[in-house]
Amino acid sequence: MAIWDSSTKWRQGHLLPKQALSELGLLTGDDSESTIAIVISHDCDLSQPPDTEPMIEIIVGRKVGKVDGNYTFAKNTRRLHLECSSGSTLILIDISATAKMAVPKNSLLQHDPDSKVRLSYEELVILQRWLVARYQRSAFADEFNRRLRSTGLESGLKAISAKSGKYLRAVFLDAKASATLTSRQSPGGIFLDFAGDFQDSIRQGLPIYKVTGGAGYVWAESHDADGRGRLRFFATDPSALSSPPTSGTTSSPPPASTPDPWKDCQSQDTETRLVGCTKVIEAKGPDRIRLADAFDGRCSAYNQKQQYRPALSDCKSAIDLNPKYSYAYANLGSTYLGLNDSSNALSALNKAVALKSNFLWSRLNRAKALEASGSNEDAVKDYEYALLIDPANQQASEGVARLIAPSSSAQPPEFCVWDANEQAQYIAVSAAGSSATGIEGAISTISSTAQTYKTKLNSVIAKIDDLNREKDTSDRKRALIIGSTDERKRAINDVQRLTEAASESHAKVDSISEKVSEQESKLAAAEASNTGRTKEKQERLKELRQEVTKLRANRTESEGRTLRL
Repeated sequence: MAIWDSSTKWRQGHLLPKQALSELGLLTGDDSESTIAIVISHDCDLSQPPDTEPMIEIIVGRKVGKVDGNYTFAKNTRRLHLECSSGSTLILIDISATAKMAVPKNSLLQHDPDSKVRLSYEELVILQRWLVARYQRSAFADEFNRRLRSTGLESGLKAISAKSGKYLRAVFLDAKASATLTSRQSPGGIFLDFAGDFQDSIRQGLPIYKVTGGAGYVWAESHDADGRGRLRFFATDPSALSSPPTSGTTSSPPPASTPDPWKDCQSQDTETRLVGCTKVIEAKGPDRIRLADAFDGRCSAYNQKQQYRPALSDCKSAIDLNPKYSYAYANLGSTYLGLNDSSNALSALNKAVALKSNFLWSRLNRAKALEASGSNEDAVKDYEYALLIDPANQQASEGVARLIAPSSSAQPPEFCVWDANEQAQYIAVSAAGSSATGIEGAISTISSTAQTYKTKLNSVIAKIDDLNREKDTSDRKRALIIGSTDERKRAINDVQRLTEAASESHAKVDSISEKVSEQESKLAAAEASNTGRTKEKQERLKELRQEVTKLRANRTESEGRTLRL
């Protein structure tokens, strides 16, 4: 039974069940078994009560045995062919734009959508576009349509779409070349078709090929159902041919291409990038941003060549030109790592992460710097974040495995139960031939040993609990790392949001601190000059003290919020 609110089972693209079709009188004639009806009302309208949206729009169609490519992908605004699934069976549907109708919403109150036949999401989108195109589409001029018919392009397109339209979303026309071929003129170059007649090929929708490239041998064969046909072959060098010049003009060779230093500066090849960026730098670049990019590109190239001293200079130049350049800070951190300066590397990489928290190499290099400085716990966090960005990254995987591997020196000393048993047995034997005082001493010793057992047992249980908690945490992190792309994106976005919030809080603390200092200076100056203590000065002094107190409270609150972030 349908419920007309946001929880309704009915959605756009759902098909009506046979019983509903029968009650609506849509199953008539010999074609009744192939009749279908699709809901085309929007989901928001379906969720409204009948007093707001009393009708549901549907479109009636029929099942067909074959798809015509002219009607797929909403190419024709009057007819549409769709594919939908019924279990493992593919059902083909033909609908017409004139078969839309509205039925009372309450007529479907007792029915649920057909659960056996469904449109895929892609087909639903095609249906939506087709419905919209009926009212919003381009109108071609009569002359354009006339030329399509006179050149044979219209019949050719229909022939192509009928055969292969299922795979075609759009067709791009070179109407000028087709018109030239149809008029038996040459548009320049060598063309080849199967029929031996360009006009006939265009009418039949057969391909026409333009031969391009260098010297070679061309072979073409076509035959009919009886095996009779034609064989054509020739040798040519299309590159030596040119289009026939228009009257009054002479052909001239194309200008030689000049190298583009900026394009070379962005190359993946280290040497090419080094040369290209150097040329941009020597030319002073078109602007500060491009010049900063060139210094950063050359810094990266020097890093790859392990020439860290010139890299250091270039990265610093890039940052001087563009202080907010996260990639330059990331490359600067790599340079310091190459120079075994983990302290400066960490400082640069902290800045890189603050400017762009989800850049993989900033995280990886900062993890290396943290590991080098002994901050393994923080290093693991960066390695794990890098795995969120790229779950297949080998460096990050090895870093996590290396830093969370159990250390033999960190394990508590094992408690030898055998030695303790021997000790208890020795005490019991000795006590058997001893006086009462000796027995009391033995009991005391046994009690002490039992207490030792209990202490060590509690220690082992606590250790097991810690290991279980670590395992649970590790499992959760691993599940997040190997989870879906959407889950990783959400985690990365959360970190980005928190990073931005932390930066904003830091900026607010700095701003409030400056205002506190400014007001404290004013207060000190006012107190120093308040010799006469007039009523006006006393009021001003009181206001300044209140303002300073308020600013200090705001600073404390902002600092606390920053610490929490």
